[in-house]
Amino acid sequence: MKPYDLLKESIKFASKQLEDFKVTKSLDDIPTMVITSLYRKIIELSEGVRVSGANGLSGPALLNYRGLIEAYLAFKYILENEHLLEDRAKAYKIGYHKQQVEAGNYSLKRASNDDERAFFESAIQYHTNEMKNESLQDIFKVFNELQNRNSKGFIPKWYELNDGPRTINQLAKYLAEKDEEDKELVANLYGFLSTDAHNYMALNSILKSDELITVKPVRAFFNSNKDEYNFLGTRSLLTSSILKFMQSAFPENESNFLAFAQRIAPYLRY
Repeated sequence: MKPYDLLKESIKFASKQLEDFKVTKSLDDIPTMVITSLYRKIIELSEGVRVSGANGLSGPALLNYRGLIEAYLAFKYILENEHLLEDRAKAYKIGYHKQQVEAGNYSLKRASNDDERAFFESAIQYHTNEMKNESLQDIFKVFNELQNRNSKGFIPKWYELNDGPRTINQLAKYLAEKDEEDKELVANLYGFLSTDAHNYMALNSILKSDELITVKPVRAFFNSNKDEYNFLGTRSLLTSSILKFMQSAFPENESNFLAFAQRIAPYLRY
């Protein structure tokens, strides 16, 4: 099974696993809600890499892969410490609502008619009310204290709480040092984030031949025998997430997971 086919099979299993989970479980507590949402995002971004690659679109494939890395690191960080899992999930949820309120206020100032103003006011009110949830107030207070320390009042990264990492690169480095089992994988992600941090990669589309300088075609030829779109890395992140989701939220799915793992094991390179 080639990297593309293996990724496709992994996405198929993960999507079925998520659908089975939704039928038998509820999202009535914040940790489950956040973990499940992140897992869904990981599957979606994995599919984004696959579809972009299959259509020869290296730029979108790379953007989806970077988004996947960030979603995976968030997912892994929340699950990394059982004692801090609930606090980290709450911080993630608060950070989401704060970002939505900020975006809503920005758009409200630029609304051109009453319907637009009403829409943004309603969205701001919804996200504000969500943060008033009594179960969030302990973390909400800490989150606000951290935000108030910033001279410009910028919203902190949710993982900064409890003296956590301050950037996505620091988060990757922290997890690489913390987890011996997954150390090589996360270390590779840290290297990827560091290399592509400033989005200068647009210049890799330049082609030089003698005196001629041109740019690559928007769509490249898709060769399933080669892994030019991070199919291998995407599959690795996805299968790691499948395992973590099963262990943390859906242990009843273990027999299906073991059958899946046995089926793909002969084709895994790491």
